Amino acid sequence: MKQQNPSFTSAFSQKLAHSNQTSLSTEFKNNHYAHAQHATISRLVSCLINEQLVSAYICFSNSDRKTQVTTTPTSKYTPNQKDPTDKISPCNDNEEQINMPIYTKKALNNAFLMITKRNEGSDDTTSGNSNSSGNEPGETSVKENGFRNTKIGKKLVNSLDVVSGSAFVFQLLNIPILENEITDYIYSVGFVDPEEFGPFCWYIENTSNIDTKDIGGEKMSDPIFIMRMVGEWLGSNINIVNDLCKELLSSVENQSYRYTNPPTLPDIKKWNAIDWENCIVEGHATHPMHKARYAVAPEIKFGVDIDFSNINLKFIKIQKSKLVVENDFEYYINHMLKSYFKTIENTNKNTPEINKLIQDIEVSSKISNPFVIIPVHPLQLPAVKEIFKSDIEILPIEIPANGQASLRTISVDYLHNIGKCIKLPIAIKVSSALRTVTPWSTYIGPRVTELIPIITQKLNEIESESNGKVATKVSGIDSFGDYEVNGKTNDGIDNTVLYIAKEPASAVYKTDDFDVAKYLACIIRDEAESLIDTSKEKVIICAALTERDVDGISFVEKCWKLQSKSQRIEFLFDYVDKLFAAFLPYIINFGWAFESHQQNTLVRVTKEEPHKVTGFVVRDFGGIKVYRPQLKSVLGDHNDLKMLPDSCTDAHTMDEVYKLAYHTLIQCQLHRLVRALRLHYCGSGWAVVREVLNKHVPENHPLLKSWLSPKIDMKCFVSMKLDSLYRDYIYHKVPNILLYNPSE
Repeated sequence: MKQQNPSFTSAFSQKLAHSNQTSLSTEFKNNHYAHAQHATISRLVSCLINEQLVSAYICFSNSDRKTQVTTTPTSKYTPNQKDPTDKISPCNDNEEQINMPIYTKKALNNAFLMITKRNEGSDDTTSGNSNSSGNEPGETSVKENGFRNTKIGKKLVNSLDVVSGSAFVFQLLNIPILENEITDYIYSVGFVDPEEFGPFCWYIENTSNIDTKDIGGEKMSDPIFIMRMVGEWLGSNINIVNDLCKELLSSVENQSYRYTNPPTLPDIKKWNAIDWENCIVEGHATHPMHKARYAVAPEIKFGVDIDFSNINLKFIKIQKSKLVVENDFEYYINHMLKSYFKTIENTNKNTPEINKLIQDIEVSSKISNPFVIIPVHPLQLPAVKEIFKSDIEILPIEIPANGQASLRTISVDYLHNIGKCIKLPIAIKVSSALRTVTPWSTYIGPRVTELIPIITQKLNEIESESNGKVATKVSGIDSFGDYEVNGKTNDGIDNTVLYIAKEPASAVYKTDDFDVAKYLACIIRDEAESLIDTSKEKVIICAALTERDVDGISFVEKCWKLQSKSQRIEFLFDYVDKLFAAFLPYIINFGWAFESHQQNTLVRVTKEEPHKVTGFVVRDFGGIKVYRPQLKSVLGDHNDLKMLPDSCTDAHTMDEVYKLAYHTLIQCQLHRLVRALRLHYCGSGWAVVREVLNKHVPENHPLLKSWLSPKIDMKCFVSMKLDSLYRDYIYHKVPNILLYNPSE
């Protein structure tokens, strides 16, 4: 028989029911630091719950739960068959309330989320090889099932087990995916998203005394306190917890500064690609260290007010024999320098030292030069001086440049004129990963670049052999009629839908110790804007679409004027259709997954209204996954993709390829877009994604089995930090968001 615990759940429910229903915009309007704390707390607690580092429950007041519960997705959706529950219908009144912009939606007063010390229960945590998001290429991985972060033991018995001891309680804006009804009015949490957290949280030191306390006095807003308490619950190493807390604090401080000094609102008509790169307000949507800028080297010092978007590049000279130089690296660097020198020809910047350097470059273009010039990020220069000492000579040159969203990729006017940009190491942690550039990355880029024309040619051959077997229309739009994707039949593979930013050249310090080499490197990359016809198209970093204004309206809604649900659905159809057309042929035909998350992917749109999606640009080869047996079976052994030993770009199974593609395309990109378009809770967004997926993937293809499993692997950001795993990955099985259907 189910039991209740009136001393906690009922008492807290009663107090919450009589509390003020406030919204994020109301609560944080003039308190940017508190807003930043909330942004970090919501991401941190989401990770703690989804990684099963804590026990998490939703507690409802009385019968209110019956109309709000969405349980774990099931596998009833059958690939290549129409799911009768995939309905895309107009919003009803309740749906409009659920799908209000998150900043203006009032917190629920009939349900709350609670986390406690982890009860011993079943565990879906595994470890193994993964994609390289947030980690450097070449990082190794422990064997499958060789590591478990959490314990296995008994399941919960009653509500007294749920609420014993201390707990954190959180307001909710919406109900997350739930798993099981533990006891009356209490459900275990299957999956929670940071956007589902309301503005307030409380720490209850002793849940047995809640009915005698004023919950207002227990409010707290410090993510570091939460992390330290959870560290105690887990028995984690205090030094590791302290380091993690420093990164959390960095995230809060940098986020607070960004809230206080926001970018201007986007202008789709006037903005160039670099403007979109620098309009990111919150960054990674689910990582607790989403805005961390944490220097690991003591010689690197900067404050929250540092402007990564406007920097002055530094330069060093080093003997060529001390570098591994790929292709014509020197040509690109010399072009940049010559272009710059031409602009300062008749200014006071043209010093004797500069004139001597100009002469040296002119000579080096005609004869072999024993020295190479390498650009260095200004924040990296102290570390370069400390590590490489007498090997380098610092040159008296500074060239203005613009940082892109990744911070370490730099746009320089004097390279932009030949369509190139550069990627440089910075020894700081961003989203908990050290943003250096390893020899694995400098090696793989030029080799992928050489292979791209061969792959493109093969795709053309595959396209010519296809018979356009895919249906013209996507069905299942109840109230708006059938929607013809892009107004034309999908006649197989469209090679114009994806442009690839190549990496033709690179240089890196020569040593067997890659942990040293990664501090001095440079990759030459195609500038995304150079790949398009700027008279007809614009290119926009995908991460910008899901950022929000102060009212919580996403940039994609605002810029594309998507004022109705039907408009939002139509945009999503078009976007997903182009996205899958761009990336799925590489997975299906070549066993090749790009690391196509929001930062590495840029959407191409028509320059004129209504700014229709025309395709995508993908960049950064350091995080790809390639199953080489599949690649060679299509291209032949002579067209294998060469990699350095231990490179994490080398997939050992096709499942690794599917896993990376799901993580980047579904979890990191489409999940955020579906929520930004307010099509998540009604289920319409996921019905669209499933329908378009079914259109692009052949019947019974293994990718469908992988992507449509009831539970899916999710990378465990906090677990990996707590276990000091910088080169290994931990996964936890979570409900598959792709199968989300509130009608179930």
